[in-house]
Amino acid sequence: MRKGILVLLCLIILLLSGCVQNEKELPKDVSAISTKWQDNQLVYLTDNGLFVYNTLDGKTEPLMTDDISKRDINWLNCNFSPDKSKYIMITMGKYDNTVEIRDTKTGENFLSLDTEKYRGDVGGYSPPIGQAEWIDNKNIFLTTEFRLYIINILTGREIQVTEECAPVTTKANHNVEAPYLSWAANVKKMGDKLYYNSKREIGKAGLGSIYCGNQEGERELIPNARLIMALDDTRFVYWKETRPDVLATLLYDISTSSSFLIADTDSLPEEIFRINNGKLAYMTGKMTGGIYRGAVYDPNTRQAQEFDIYNAERDFPDNDIDQRQFGHFMGAWEKDGEYVFLFSVENFSTSQGKYLKEYLAYSTRTKKIIEIDDYGDTWLVNMNISPSGEYIAVTKHKSPGDDSFLFDVIQADNLLEQLK
Repeated sequence: MRKGILVLLCLIILLLSGCVQNEKELPKDVSAISTKWQDNQLVYLTDNGLFVYNTLDGKTEPLMTDDISKRDINWLNCNFSPDKSKYIMITMGKYDNTVEIRDTKTGENFLSLDTEKYRGDVGGYSPPIGQAEWIDNKNIFLTTEFRLYIINILTGREIQVTEECAPVTTKANHNVEAPYLSWAANVKKMGDKLYYNSKREIGKAGLGSIYCGNQEGERELIPNARLIMALDDTRFVYWKETRPDVLATLLYDISTSSSFLIADTDSLPEEIFRINNGKLAYMTGKMTGGIYRGAVYDPNTRQAQEFDIYNAERDFPDNDIDQRQFGHFMGAWEKDGEYVFLFSVENFSTSQGKYLKEYLAYSTRTKKIIEIDDYGDTWLVNMNISPSGEYIAVTKHKSPGDDSFLFDVIQADNLLEQLK
């Protein structure tokens, strides 16, 4: 009998120790220069190199080890090839701008591009290369915003997609005119074409136009519009001014050349996200006043659900608060029919003489709202939800102008528990 009890106790201890060993360790207060979700991996740059945190097994692996503190880098963007064998690494610093293609397993440099070749001869203002992404495993696109190229990384063959900008940019004032021009900004690959924003006329106000192009050339697709995000290979979301000072958010179907209205009243600017279930989330309301609604738009049925998310005077009355204003919308995710919205508000405290920031989460199921955490006097907190909706990367910026920040990764389910 005693022997049986002893064996049972040993089994329990082994099971408990296994649970402890298998528990994922989430990054906490990691100092980084840049972070970005790539599928369910978080890629981040530190002073010691480029690393990837895998949410599936909780492991962190180095992509590239280097003493970044000795290099002129204060920003990085990274994109894996479709087969994950290589990645594009773009860096910017005070003076340097580099584009490299590296091997994912070894970290070795496969190809370095001459950035000055693409940026040169455009006049006094030459924007850096901030976007380069994969078309397939052999071809990439690269944009300086003044020029857009398609490059075969195996043969070196290059094709300039956009018309040459120099006849215009060399005549533009480099301080007040050239920075507002663009030939290919926010480039998105959809199907066999690239779609992008363009403003090519000096001194002309407005949104510009949406263009599409490939190896054979380009054409204007939608005038007086701005591309926001690609939904899939046949649809994208864009803005268009439908009446004075009103920007409508619309869905464009490439296959039918048709547009469908998503929202056109009181939409908070630039705040629309794709949710893990394929739908779109945005928030509406005035920037000041403290009354905000959330919406979930289904691009297949073209129907929207709306939710009363935040009414400060009704739900959080406080005589010490003099002014209320919206901070920013950070996205939403769905689980079992429940949507959770992440956003921030800034309320002016008369007793303290300053705006107090709150970072909040709202559940559409329980209609409960919670403060995610108290971040004190942190200048800016951003929350980036993983594509699966299971994890959130929280970046904490101490003050404006800092090159580095601290970040955590938290589980979305932990917030769901608090919202019950």
